[in-house]
Amino acid sequence: MNSVFESWMKRCKQTNFGLILPRGWLGRPHDNILNIKSYESNEELLTVVFDENSTVTVAGKDIVCSIRTAEAGIEYFSISNFERLEFINRWDDHSETEIFRDGKVQFVGYGLDKVR
Repeated sequence: MNSVFESWMKRCKQTNFGLILPRGWLGRPHDNILNIKSYESNEELLTVVFDENSTVTVAGKDIVCSIRTAEAGIEYFSISNFERLEFINRWDDHSETEIFRDGKVQFVGYGLDKVR
């Protein structure tokens, strides 16, 4: 997962993405945009830190990553077949943690036809 996510991030040349969790969109579809501050990954773990310090951590030995290009320069980077996905949403002085054991998470890149 390390090289696939890193390659996609470099190719996108941007850090602002929408996020679709296994339960659905975070916020309003195509409206709630998160800025990726940093990420760390290896073959079995990916942790993405967003502004406001919200995080997505995906763990598993047989993780499947895929990229799908849609209309108008929208691209979806999907991660599935994970063992555990943890999303910690932080805002102001509150936080909420969601844990998923199946499904997929998608990072949605916008305007990618204009940045390449």
